[in-house]
Amino acid sequence: MERYYKWNVRTDIAWHKTDDVAPSYPIKNAACLALQSELGSIIEQTFDGRYVYLYYYEIEALSPFTIQIKSSKGDCHLLYHLTEIPLQLIMVNKPDSEGIRFEGQAQIDYISKGKYYIDFPPGRHIITGLVFDIGIIRPPDTRSYAFILPVQEAWRNKARAPLCGPAFRIGPLTRKALCTLFGRLVAKLETEYILVRFITYLIKLSRMKLLQQEVHTPEQKIRFARQLMKVQISQVGAKAQIGEVASSMGEHPDALGRLHQRYYGHSFLQYRNDVLLKYVIYAIKEHDKLLEAALEAGFAGLSELTKFVKTQTGKAPGYFK
Repeated sequence: MERYYKWNVRTDIAWHKTDDVAPSYPIKNAACLALQSELGSIIEQTFDGRYVYLYYYEIEALSPFTIQIKSSKGDCHLLYHLTEIPLQLIMVNKPDSEGIRFEGQAQIDYISKGKYYIDFPPGRHIITGLVFDIGIIRPPDTRSYAFILPVQEAWRNKARAPLCGPAFRIGPLTRKALCTLFGRLVAKLETEYILVRFITYLIKLSRMKLLQQEVHTPEQKIRFARQLMKVQISQVGAKAQIGEVASSMGEHPDALGRLHQRYYGHSFLQYRNDVLLKYVIYAIKEHDKLLEAALEAGFAGLSELTKFVKTQTGKAPGYFK
């Protein structure tokens, strides 16, 4: 995917390439550039895909400084601000606008063509994002992602002003997903599948954050936990764990277990296994080899898959071919 933005640092300060600084979150096979000056250091990591462009900037500011960003085309950005110091992206020709705020959150934004600036106060700042073709979200999926439709509409209409989408907190599932993505990028065709799959998953997690704001009663809480478990299994299969779902919700696993027993008459673990079994059977039917199905479904190997299927059904995986 072609890069349509450029970061410009102050030209009156001497910036030098350096190997003395390393990113806090290394990205496998990314192009990396590190600059250093009396103001601090900047690390840039980028990975160019066909439908998704990944970028990462880590700024260690010893003194306040400003970076100008020039966007030559309107694009949709899934943005993550991984540190807690508030920042704001302001359009140069519209200084009175609200701009795009980064406040330790994630958000889906439309950044229009134009010049912007970010003022960095002293401290460490990490901004990572994915520029993506929002057109990959089509009906009927748009019904599930109504919260990003205004951003999609701005992109389609080539709006002249930026549009800030809903903001979400960055939970443990999102951080883990980003770290997993950073470690899985390879310079091969299958990377496109990985990028598109991960961006779909990250958008799903953003949607779940919005849904969680509507959770008020115990019944709504366990219903939300079931939805989140489904999202996890669709992405990581057997690696989906009740403990991670509970942690993401700020709950104890035992508390979710008791709620599930109360409202559904069986354990949350059994629900997780039932959903996983459906995913496993689908993977078995989709792949020629059982080992491929095992890996697709998140198992370490064929023996783990066989053990799980036999425990749940009393039958061997081949029965479901």
